[in-house]
Amino acid sequence: MCFPGLPLPLHNPSILKAIGDSLGRYLRSDANTVKFKHPQTACICVEMDISAPPTPAFFVAIGELQIHQHIILESRCLYCSHCLLQGHCANSCWNRKRKHASVPTLSAVRSGKEHCGGLLPAGTVSPGPNNLFPTLPPEAFPTCLQGVCGNASVTPSLTN
Repeated sequence: MCFPGLPLPLHNPSILKAIGDSLGRYLRSDANTVKFKHPQTACICVEMDISAPPTPAFFVAIGELQIHQHIILESRCLYCSHCLLQGHCANSCWNRKRKHASVPTLSAVRSGKEHCGGLLPAGTVSPGPNNLFPTLPPEAFPTCLQGVCGNASVTPSLTN
């Protein structure tokens, strides 16, 4: 996470660790932050609970001065609140979609034409022809000009 515009006195490693521990579990500071290469933004790595919404900002009080600091999350893992797994969100959850999809039973399937485009039970052969890719004419493929491709000694012909 990054803190854009964080005041310079707060770039102290112990203060950054305290900020990180208040937001999760502080792991380390960014190399540019440690070397003070980009003082306009301090970046730290924090382990957070991904089931909880991220904190957008926090307040820092230095004596009488109070600072509202914005937080930018560089990367956040997708988390599904439905199945509690990482890698996808609840809108695209496979378990959620599987519960809503209705698969017809084998006795209910009379003809492939009646259920065109629907789900087929396992082991049922699709009545339609095989889906073959359309063949493209040779003009659709670009040819390599000798002046453009210096490494190509011979341009292969696409026609038989």
